[in-house]
Amino acid sequence: MKFPSVGVTRLKTRLLLGAILIGVVMALATMLAVSWVISEQYLNQSKALLENASRIVEENLNERKIIQLNASHQLASQKNLGSTIWYLGQYAKEDANAEMLFVTYQNLVKNINELGHVSNISRISIYDISGHLITFASFAKNQELAGFVERSPTPYFKVAQLHMGGELSRQNLREVSSVPGVDLEFNGPLPSKDDVHYAAMDGMLEIESYVPIMGKKLDLVTRKQEIKQLGLVVMARQLDQTFVDQISNLANVKTNVFTSQGFSVGNLLDYRIPDLAGVPQPSNQVIASNEVVVSGEKFHQYLIPLHTNEKLVGTIAVLNSEKIVQKNTLEMIGILALIATSCLFLILPFGWYLANSISQPITRLSRIFRDIASGKEFAANELSGLNYRQSDELIELTQSFIGMHEVVNQKIAQINEINSSLEATVQLRTNELQLANDELTKLSMRDALTQLPNRRMFNDRFDYASAQSKRTNQYGAIIFIDLDNFKPLNDQYGHGAGDLLLIEVARRLTGSVRETDTVARFGGDEFVVMLSKLEEEKSDATAHAATLAEKLLTTLCEPYEIVMTSGTGEKNVVHHCTASIGVVMFINHEASSEELLRRGDAAMYQAKEAGRNQVRFFEQHD
Repeated sequence: MKFPSVGVTRLKTRLLLGAILIGVVMALATMLAVSWVISEQYLNQSKALLENASRIVEENLNERKIIQLNASHQLASQKNLGSTIWYLGQYAKEDANAEMLFVTYQNLVKNINELGHVSNISRISIYDISGHLITFASFAKNQELAGFVERSPTPYFKVAQLHMGGELSRQNLREVSSVPGVDLEFNGPLPSKDDVHYAAMDGMLEIESYVPIMGKKLDLVTRKQEIKQLGLVVMARQLDQTFVDQISNLANVKTNVFTSQGFSVGNLLDYRIPDLAGVPQPSNQVIASNEVVVSGEKFHQYLIPLHTNEKLVGTIAVLNSEKIVQKNTLEMIGILALIATSCLFLILPFGWYLANSISQPITRLSRIFRDIASGKEFAANELSGLNYRQSDELIELTQSFIGMHEVVNQKIAQINEINSSLEATVQLRTNELQLANDELTKLSMRDALTQLPNRRMFNDRFDYASAQSKRTNQYGAIIFIDLDNFKPLNDQYGHGAGDLLLIEVARRLTGSVRETDTVARFGGDEFVVMLSKLEEEKSDATAHAATLAEKLLTTLCEPYEIVMTSGTGEKNVVHHCTASIGVVMFINHEASSEELLRRGDAAMYQAKEAGRNQVRFFEQHD
């Protein structure tokens, strides 16, 4: 009897092919899964890149606004600028003293020309209180112009090309009827407050700022010099190609700037009209994200809307090409394919070994059966050896897998323990940083001596109270307090005694007002109390404020007993101190906190001039 070996060979072949097929399927499945993960990862990286670019754009715009507003303030606050504007507005139409007028124009133009170059401003204009243009400077790269306006008999420009450090002269001046981007008259009422906004001029998006020029002016009724608005500084800074290149280099993206009429500047010249689908309205100031196709190439983009007075003025688009994402994904997939191919070559010998491990005992068993059938004597020994080897291999294989499983479990436990330790450490550090941040916030918002709110916190609370007043139509009041007899205590007993008195003053003030009111210290012996949510009728609200002011005056007049400790023991000092109080009422955002504090300070000085230990209300004189 013969036992054919064809069936065993076929089994060995099937086992080998099965191992190869399983390896290929697993490799393909793994590649597909990992490819999808990598593709999503690169898409997320692209979105993160655009988010970072958007933050850079916003930070750059805010920085430009701050620089421009500082430059505007620097120009508007120059000494005698208001008087100069008034002088030019009064006498520019007359022929008298023409040389003095020209020298005044010359100095003024030189100042704004130098400031514009230093601050990288695109355009500066100065208007008088009537909205008439006085002087200007335009810093276009192809033509830098500066000059002033002659208004007799009809207004016209006198301009010259001026570089950094240049001066006007009668030889380089020429007469023109218009200057690009510069208006002879201010369009609309002259703004009385600082303002920074976006505007479009000649197809370019720009940041435009208004800062009032203040100065002394003779009041013909009272015959007194009063601080009045005498003019306006208008500055503009274009979001030009330099801005685009800066953002693109910092964030490694493409950048396009659009006005509401269309393309302004950018890296993608073929992208002329922005895809505004999903661009947020002013009430929802978030960045819109979408996709756009430019010249057959697909881009991911973030659109940053720029609004002025609820109106969309322009849009900044930051874009990242989808080709970059696809290229990176394909490169990674190619690397994975190479790794998978290498793994398949490793699977071949493993499959061969596995097929032999299974088929060899079957082959030996078949041979034993054939030997037994042929009557060979060593057939029993062959069977004994086969049983021993099979048991030994199975036990060794089982023990190897068990050992590997235990090692893997130990490593996983170690990793989990490390992760738990790291999470605890991170949480501890986060809590410590939060506590430190809270402490820094507290220090920046409160007076270090009295722990009362400082000027910064007072301004925040005033903004809230003013907005609340606008909603409820209720009056509020600001009480400005200055101690009358504080300096002698410092001079006689030192600053330690003064600090103790200030702490007691803070305690008395806090105990005399409602919890909803605010008591703040601005420095020295100056305190401010803000009353919110008073009556709707001004007379009732004023009476309420007057009653509390008199109460504070009485409370602060009570003697102060100060216990001072020194090397020789304790010493009791009794000090008498009065206060001068100024009160100003407010409602519905009628004035800023700085303006109200100035009024309260003026009323307080009226109380001091009236003999101190007085309360005075600020009265508006038209």
